[in-house]
Amino acid sequence: MRKITNYNETQDNKRYRLLRENMIEEQIVSRGISDKKVLEALRKVPRHIFVDKAYKVSAYEDRPLPIGSGQTISQPYIVALMTEGLELTGNERVLEIGTGSGYQVAVLAELVKEVYTVEIITSLHERNKKLLSGYKNLNELLDASISELTGTRGIGLAKAAQVMAALELGRRAVSEKNGNTISYRCSEEIANYYIPLLKDLKKEQFRVLLLDVKNKVIKEVLISQGSLTSSLVHLATIFFAGRVEAIAHLA
Repeated sequence: MRKITNYNETQDNKRYRLLRENMIEEQIVSRGISDKKVLEALRKVPRHIFVDKAYKVSAYEDRPLPIGSGQTISQPYIVALMTEGLELTGNERVLEIGTGSGYQVAVLAELVKEVYTVEIITSLHERNKKLLSGYKNLNELLDASISELTGTRGIGLAKAAQVMAALELGRRAVSEKNGNTISYRCSEEIANYYIPLLKDLKKEQFRVLLLDVKNKVIKEVLISQGSLTSSLVHLATIFFAGRVEAIAHLA
């Protein structure tokens, strides 16, 4: 059952509720948005908690606002237009790629049975955990395990592994773009990343993932490649490659 978040009075005081009502009437209804369920969802969700403190006074203005990491919260009318365009009945499962500010996701969570969302920018992902925690019908894919994914109707083990691998690739791409180093929290995360990439290969590969003391990736090394019946590599080769990379990393 869906839980509608009741934001406390300090978050959603009378002034903000008045600004929100003005936003709906002057920016949204006036432009032709008429779906009563969408309008009610916009009334319930306090847009100002999804923007940075410096922009709270502008939260209900007719424009997008920056939220950090080069991203923005969409203009209120655009959120309303996209949501109405979905023609939701309330029984849907919706996938939102790119949680961003979390505002669109919160609006959707007021309207449908379940929302699945993913945000690969770490700072936004962590920020949204708290903001969206009140919605029990909202599932954050980046934190989901294989078992949690396979518990969803229509997602088997193979599909869950593909989802996990895709999310990890996206996380890596963003991290590399931002100059950050990938780190793993446990061996299961490493397995979830590599299994979908290696399971269909024609030849067996021997790869070594070199990590520092904080489990951050130093480098991935392809030691050898061969058939499933041949002897691939001596252990000494592995340790030599590891020592070379570790020395280079410390230099």
